[in-house]
Amino acid sequence: MSTCSRYRHWWLHPPSWTHSRPATTHACPSSSPRSINNGTYTGRAIGTNSIGNLQSYSLLGSAYCSVASTEYIMPYTEVLFIQAEANLIQSGVAAAQPFYTNGITTHMTRLGVATADINTYLAARGTPPATGTMEMLMQEKVMADFLSPENYNDWRRTGSPHLNIVPNAQAPAIPRRLIYPQTEINANPQPQQSATLVDRVWWDAQ
Repeated sequence: MSTCSRYRHWWLHPPSWTHSRPATTHACPSSSPRSINNGTYTGRAIGTNSIGNLQSYSLLGSAYCSVASTEYIMPYTEVLFIQAEANLIQSGVAAAQPFYTNGITTHMTRLGVATADINTYLAARGTPPATGTMEMLMQEKVMADFLSPENYNDWRRTGSPHLNIVPNAQAPAIPRRLIYPQTEINANPQPQQSATLVDRVWWDAQ
């Protein structure tokens, strides 16, 4: 298994953690989140017309969909990537480097990835480039914060990671805010309630 595949495997299917979420009824793969049909990690682009056989796609591992699965409100890895971003903005790439590397290492260690595989991954992704640093930083933060709504907020703040609007989208661009409910507009009309899904909130600068 390649380092990236192993990392993705543990990301989807890490060992159990500490806080249990409420019981759910949907099914989890018994051992691996790989595709049932071909044994690979395969996804489907949102918005495409043809779904095909669902067994052709990867499933979430038990860390995210079993009764005993766990989740963090704000993991330490998120703090490290926040520190990396702050140092990047304030002092540059060199100042951000140790926090960025520590964020990747801490996340992979938490998921049980072997030290040798972590080192191999860091050899490829452990040093952010002089240009495009924010993009790579946010790519790693998205993986560490899988399922966190902060990924959406980070994308609106920074413009990273780069996203494309899905095929057959119902909006002209990726939504950037929620709109006011009609009940609020009826009961308490205000000028700002004319905002659309693609209008930016004040801190959405990118």
